Amino acid sequence: NLATDFLRYYTGDPSRSAVSTLSVNIAQPLLRGAGKSIVAESLKQSERDVIYGIRTYSQYQRKFVVKIVNDYFGLLQNKDQLINAYNDYQRRLETIQYTEARGLAGLQKGLEVDEARSEELTAKNSYIVAATTYLNKLDQLKLTLGLPLSTKIQLEDTPLKELKASGLLQLSVDPQRALGIAIDYQLELLNQIDKFEDSKRKIAVAANKLKADLKIFADAKIVSEQPTDYTNFDLDQVKTGVGIELNLPIDRLKERNVYRTVLVNFEEAIRTLSLALDSKKDQIDSGLRNLEALRRSYMIQTN
Repeated sequence: NLATDFLRYYTGDPSRSAVSTLSVNIAQPLLRGAGKSIVAESLKQSERDVIYGIRTYSQYQRKFVVKIVNDYFGLLQNKDQLINAYNDYQRRLETIQYTEARGLAGLQKGLEVDEARSEELTAKNSYIVAATTYLNKLDQLKLTLGLPLSTKIQLEDTPLKELKASGLLQLSVDPQRALGIAIDYQLELLNQIDKFEDSKRKIAVAANKLKADLKIFADAKIVSEQPTDYTNFDLDQVKTGVGIELNLPIDRLKERNVYRTVLVNFEEAIRTLSLALDSKKDQIDSGLRNLEALRRSYMIQTN
């Protein structure tokens, strides 16, 4: 510290209107607040919070990509269904015209004509529903992409054709191995694991605050000679001091409450991590079962 004291003009000898002081103070905690892991905890947690934020954003980007692809293929499927519904409706129109003509000629029963008319109306309703669904999904995709609803979009059917041409992709993975992959690479799960480590580390930090304050301190000070000048110091006039400061942990009610809260948070983190792992395992098992069911359904429908 390098300072100039002007208060001496008001409280002391007016001839000593200002005094410059060069001082050094050193304090080393030995119990409470001692250790790199304790002192750097706030910085370490801030750095880890940044990592959590990056992982969360990266996971969002991945999910967003998958969502866009799924929405696009779903929209192509809706478009395909709309075309099929329209073609079916057109065939029903031709059928009802033919059936009504045969009914007027006495070659078709009235009940058969009514059935054909009912099928034509059902096909028309299906066409209207398919058209409404397609247009709604198209508008939803525009909103997802951040495009104005007035934007005209023409969907490219090539990706759907390529998907059909590629056939059924095989996926063979052991559920336990899949869980291991998720623990290594799934960003949300990595955050949960690391947050559990944070809660465990904070126990030692909170316990440290329950200790007594024991510090070794030392100081040295030089006061300038008249006239006051930052460069006018006599090194032979250095005043030094050293000592030990002890503050017994008699009143640690606040720290004790913090310590208990940290213990509760640790127990909560254990349950949260356990739930996250179980949920991920269930998600993987269900996903593999659904994939297998879809594979069999695909083969059955293909046959």
